[in-house]
Amino acid sequence: RPKPWDELRVFTDTSSDILDMAWLAMSVIEQTAKGSYVPLPEPGEGTNLRAFALRQHEQQYPLVVEQALVSLWGCIEATIERTAVAWVQRHPELLSGKAFSRLRVRAGELLSLDERDRTCLLIEELDRSLADSCPAGIERLEAVLSAIDLGGKLDGKIRDALVELYQIRNLYVHKGGLADRHFKRICPWRQERVGDPVRVLPTHIYGYSILVTRYAHMVQERLFERLGICFNESPPDILKYPNATAVGQVARMTDAGPSCIFVFKTGDTVSTVLDYYKTALANWSEQSVKLPGPGPA
Repeated sequence: RPKPWDELRVFTDTSSDILDMAWLAMSVIEQTAKGSYVPLPEPGEGTNLRAFALRQHEQQYPLVVEQALVSLWGCIEATIERTAVAWVQRHPELLSGKAFSRLRVRAGELLSLDERDRTCLLIEELDRSLADSCPAGIERLEAVLSAIDLGGKLDGKIRDALVELYQIRNLYVHKGGLADRHFKRICPWRQERVGDPVRVLPTHIYGYSILVTRYAHMVQERLFERLGICFNESPPDILKYPNATAVGQVARMTDAGPSCIFVFKTGDTVSTVLDYYKTALANWSEQSVKLPGPGPA
């Protein structure tokens, strides 16, 4: 059975892959435009790859950026859906909630599916049932999460960025990248007029990626909170190191589930720290510790 936190872990890797793909593509285009890279044989007559590369390079890679932006939104949308499915599979009692009681699903279809497919169908129907009250995009994702007890506060900056990302994605997919009245109404802070092309630069993709990843981390924190893992608490006494300064906490995904790493700073050597915890902790395993090397820990 999939674990809810697995989907959020995969998202981080996938979003990084999208950025890497975009940067690699732009690098190849730049080298082709400068004549320092010889591409594969051209796919057909009348095609001039170097001329194409020159145009893309001069215009700051619009096609690569568009594809990366569309992929980025698809990645977070799919991640939230899969997380919701895994969470409901883990907590089937959520299906008795009000949001699910109003769904209209054919019994025969539901009974013909296995557990995961049934849950997927119910989450899809839940999303569809929210269409009248919540616009598609981040508002809909948040409504689905709220219906399964994973809702929470959403930072205004992150919300606006995700609203903008989704709306620009729609323009690229459905409107040829041209601003329309709906876009101007939803994103009044954008400077384009109706009919203007909506340009997204490579640096903007990087910014969107950071904010989307922060959103995924916010959902992860909500999930941890529901599982009883609180990152605002100080570490247990047994984990406190004498005269050390607390630096922070780091969430970590493991096969056993989410865990928290408490980070501290001390002037003692690594060997001194290890000797202390060998005595302080039961069932100590040196195999689980990666030593950074000699010197202060």
